[in-house]
Amino acid sequence: MPKLFNWIGGLFDRPQAHASPLFEAVVEHYKSVVALRQLDVKTVYGKLSVLRYFAEFRGRPIGSIRPFEIARIIRKVHDDGKWAASRAVLSSARDVFNEALLAGWVDLNPALHVKRLPAPVRRKRLTLEQFFAIQEYGQKHFPPWFAPAVRLALITAQRRSDLIRMRSTDVVGGHLRVEQIKTGAKVAIPLALRLDALGCTVGDVINECMRYTPHDSDLLIRTKARPHRHVGPQSLSSRFWVARQAVCPHTGPGKPPTLHEIRSLSERLYHAQGVDTQTLLGHKHPSMTELYDDDRGLTAGQWKFVALPKMPE
Repeated sequence: MPKLFNWIGGLFDRPQAHASPLFEAVVEHYKSVVALRQLDVKTVYGKLSVLRYFAEFRGRPIGSIRPFEIARIIRKVHDDGKWAASRAVLSSARDVFNEALLAGWVDLNPALHVKRLPAPVRRKRLTLEQFFAIQEYGQKHFPPWFAPAVRLALITAQRRSDLIRMRSTDVVGGHLRVEQIKTGAKVAIPLALRLDALGCTVGDVINECMRYTPHDSDLLIRTKARPHRHVGPQSLSSRFWVARQAVCPHTGPGKPPTLHEIRSLSERLYHAQGVDTQTLLGHKHPSMTELYDDDRGLTAGQWKFVALPKMPE
């Protein structure tokens, strides 16, 4: 019996965690993995820059790091008022440990046990009424490319980095093909897709984009002076900001809606029509689409009508 007890005790004395590589070695491996994902530079920088918060793990075997240690770091970032950063840090931690798991260096991902901390809503959602007011203001005061650009943003639900690169040659087989800069997701949007709130289809807006000024360029968004060059993303955002300030000045708590809120508005409008918005937005996980679907109190207190299912013909 003593031999048996000694053998069992020896199992618990084995330094399993110390057989794994050091944390910084795993981070170097993670960097090489991220480089192969074909993400845009900004996304890669965001994923890697937050790893500085885990500097205290340097010199530690990856298998020795525990969930409570990761949670402590996330809590500190959150308590410093960096709510968005705390979520980015947790996301990167999960990603790093997942790669360590796939490499066989750990058996569990400790970051998966750490919960995201709540963050106050700081940016308001854009309403459809505000969108139409901004579009009308742009038609009167901005270059002719602005109004078609925001309509294209609403009917395609794509990010500004993808909008400014869209070309008529991206239309293949009755679909507008978008290879998203941020994630690499490939989304084929039917030209026949209709947004009821806008009263037109994707194909209609593309045709509108190609007609608003004489040109020989295939870019959907372009200036009259330089039709073959992309409109700068900041130029699009800044004009949106000026128009929003003019037609619906911001009041109350939180930050005013930015150009990116058109993407959320589009998701909510298409979701109400029963469109597969997760695929349309290019999201890998439904939880991300749910964030866009949250109208952040716009319809609080309003009746929510349950739609009857369509009867078979």
